[in-house]
Amino acid sequence: MRNTVNIFVLLLTVVIIQSCGTKTNEQQAEASQSTEESTISLNEKHAQIEAKQAALREEKRNSYQALIIETPFYTNEAGIIVYNKAEVAPTYVGGNEAMKKYLANNLVYPLCQEPLKPPL
Repeated sequence: MRNTVNIFVLLLTVVIIQSCGTKTNEQQAEASQSTEESTISLNEKHAQIEAKQAALREEKRNSYQALIIETPFYTNEAGIIVYNKAEVAPTYVGGNEAMKKYLANNLVYPLCQEPLKPPL
């Protein structure tokens, strides 16, 4: 029984070594062709990705241009856009009265060591 197991293990090792042997010239040529094909396909994929990214950048630029046209804006004398006006003006929570109350309670003027002298 032990001899049978040893023979089986030896036979299995020989089969594994044979299957992992060196490649023939034909197999090497096939492998190099498949590598060249994969390189070409990688270059094509890279070009496709670049094209998609360029299209997305163009689409984003066009949508930004449309947004600029739709929103009100202010220009200087030369016609250059200075800033875009917000659609909803910012307000203090609670209105102007709450803002005045907050400033009155929290605004602290620095104390000067010397009294202010009027200019000469």
